[in-house]
Amino acid sequence: MMRWIKRLVLVLVIVPAILLVVIAVLPGKWLAAQIAAFASDASGLNVEIADASLAVFTLTPGLSLSDIQANEPAGESVASVKLASVSANLRALISDAPLLDLIRVADGSASLQVDDEGRGNWEDWLPTSSNDEAEAETSERATLPAIRSIQVDDMNISYQDDFRELDADITVSAEGSTSDADHPLSAEASGTINDVPVSAKGSAQSLVALATAQADLSVKLALTLGNTSADIEGVIGDPAAFKKLDLAFSIEGEDLRAIETVSSILMPVIPPFQLQGTLLRDSDEFVLQRFDAVVGDSDLQGDVRVNPFSSPPTLYANVISTVLDLDDLAGLIGASPDPDEAVTAEKAEESSQQDDDGRLLPDNPVPLTELGKLVNGEIAFRSSDIRTELFPVESIDTRIQLLPDRLKLEPMSIGVAGGMVEGSLDSQLTADPVSSTLELRVTNVDLGKVMASAGIDNDAFGQIGGRAKYWMSGDTVASMAASADGGMFLLMTEGQVGALLSELAGIDLVESLTLLATDKNELTDIRCAYADLHSAEGLMTIQTFVMDTDDTAFLADGTVDFKDEALDLTIEPHPKDASLLAAQTSVKVGGTLMDPSILPGQTLPLRVAASAILASVAGPAAALLPFLESGSGDSSPYCSGLASSLDDAR
Repeated sequence: MMRWIKRLVLVLVIVPAILLVVIAVLPGKWLAAQIAAFASDASGLNVEIADASLAVFTLTPGLSLSDIQANEPAGESVASVKLASVSANLRALISDAPLLDLIRVADGSASLQVDDEGRGNWEDWLPTSSNDEAEAETSERATLPAIRSIQVDDMNISYQDDFRELDADITVSAEGSTSDADHPLSAEASGTINDVPVSAKGSAQSLVALATAQADLSVKLALTLGNTSADIEGVIGDPAAFKKLDLAFSIEGEDLRAIETVSSILMPVIPPFQLQGTLLRDSDEFVLQRFDAVVGDSDLQGDVRVNPFSSPPTLYANVISTVLDLDDLAGLIGASPDPDEAVTAEKAEESSQQDDDGRLLPDNPVPLTELGKLVNGEIAFRSSDIRTELFPVESIDTRIQLLPDRLKLEPMSIGVAGGMVEGSLDSQLTADPVSSTLELRVTNVDLGKVMASAGIDNDAFGQIGGRAKYWMSGDTVASMAASADGGMFLLMTEGQVGALLSELAGIDLVESLTLLATDKNELTDIRCAYADLHSAEGLMTIQTFVMDTDDTAFLADGTVDFKDEALDLTIEPHPKDASLLAAQTSVKVGGTLMDPSILPGQTLPLRVAASAILASVAGPAAALLPFLESGSGDSSPYCSGLASSLDDAR
C-alpha cells in the first residue's frame, strides 16, 4: 500500500514539474504565434507578436511579449507595443498578497478614429454585449484586481474624431498600485489637442480605493491647455460609482481661445481671468459652490448647478458682481477687447485692428444658436457697481433664461444716470437668422450725466423718459441694429441747457459775446423736449424732434443708417428774440457713429411747416407724460403748449 502511495505522490510531483519544464523551454516565437492567433480570432484584427518568454520557476511567474502589432484587416495600424508583461503572485494563494505582481506596458501607441457619422473604429474589434448584459455590468460595482505595481511607459495615443472635429496626440506615462496605499498612482501626459499644447500631471492616493470600492480616492491634478492652467485637489467618494465629489479647484488663463479650439464651441473674447471654488455633487447635479472669479478688472461670485445627464445639460446659476467693468464683458456681445488689458502682443494688435475698422457697433458673432444647443436653464445676475466710460451705467439686475429655442432676458433692469431702463430681450434661436424683440422703458434718466459721460461739459440737465420697441434679426450687434424695425419715443421736462449753447445755436452774436464776457455760467430752462424716432430695416428716421427753451425752439430732421453707421442729421434753431444779428442757420451733423462731423448747413426745409409740426407734437407729448414719469410734472404744461412757441420764434 505504501508503495502505491509513494508512486502517486511521485507522479503528482514529477508530472507538473515536467509540464513546467516543457512550458519553460517552449520556443518563444512559436508561443508568440499561438498567442497572436488567439488574439486575432478574438478581436478580428491582424495581431502579430515577434517574441514571447515565460518565467515559471519563481513565486511570481509571468509572461512577456515584445514587438506587438495590431492592424485592421485593411492594413491600418490600430496599436503597437514594444514590451508588455504580466506576472502573477503565488503568495496570494496562502496570504493576503495581491493577485498580480506586475503589469507593464512600454513604448506603445494606439490609433483611435471616429468617422464623420460618429462611429469609432474600435466598435469593429471590441466584444459586443446585449442590452441586458450592459445593464448588468453598469449595475455591478466596478473594481480593479489587486496589483502590486502598474507601469505604463511612453504610451502614445492618437485620436482623430471627424464627427466632432477633434484631433489629439497624447503621450502618457504612469505608475502606481491598487494594493499598496503607500504607493500612489502618479501620471504624466503631454501632447496636443487640435494643435493646442496640453500637459497634465497628477496623483491619486491611492488606487486601493478603486480596487476595493470602499475607501475615498484622494486626487491631485495640474493641467495646462494652451495659455490656460488648472489645479484640482480633493476627494472622490465611492470612486467606482463617482457619486460623491469634494474638489477644490483654481483656473486661470489669458483668454478662452484654447478652450474654444479644443471644444469647437464658439467662446466670447474676455481679458485674463482667474476662477476658484469647490466642486460638489448632489445626486445628478454638479455644484460649483461659492466660486470666486476675477475677469480683467471685474469680480464675480456665486453658485452654479449643472446636470450633465439631461439633454441638453441644464444650468442654474446665481451670480453677483461687486465691481463690474463693462470692458471686461464686451466679448459677450461680440465687441473688441480693451487693448490696454490684452496681455499678449497678438491680442493687442487684434483689438487695435478691430477698433480701426471705422465701425462702432460690434460685428463679431454672438453664439446664440450654439448656446441654446449647449445648455438650458437660468442665470440670475446683478451688479450694483458698474464701471464704464461709454455710458453712465450704474447697476444691472437681470435674469437670463436659456431655453431650447429661445434666449430671454426678463426682467432686465439697468440703472442709468440716476434713472432706470427696464425691459426685456427675447431671441428666437430656431429662426434663420436669429430673430429678436427688444422692449425698453426709460424713466428719470439724467441728461446731465449722459452728457458728461460723452465728454461734454455738464452744463445741461433734465429728466428723460420714454419707451422703445424693436424687432431685429442676426447674431451680431451690428446686424441686429442694421435690421431693426420699430421706434422710440422720448420726452424730457424740467431741464436746463447752457445759455451760451442756446445763443450760439441761434448764432445770436450780441448775446453770445455778452455771455462770453461774463464769468457766470447762465442756464436756460428747457420747457419741453420730445423725440419720435422710427426705424425700418436699420434706417432710423427722425419723425419729430422738438426742444423748446426760453430763448430758442430747436427742430431736427434726418436719418441714422445703422447699416453703414452713417449720420445725416440737421438741427435748426428758432431764436425767440429780435436780435438783428441772428442768422438762424441750421447745423448739419454728418460722418459716422465712430467719427461724426458737425458743419453749418442750410435752413431746414421744415421751416415752412414748423407751425404744423409744433402743433402736431403738442398732443402726443402731453399724452405721454402720465406713464413716462420723466419728471415731477411741474413743467409739463409747456409740452402741451409747444405750438405757441412758434409765434415767439418767427
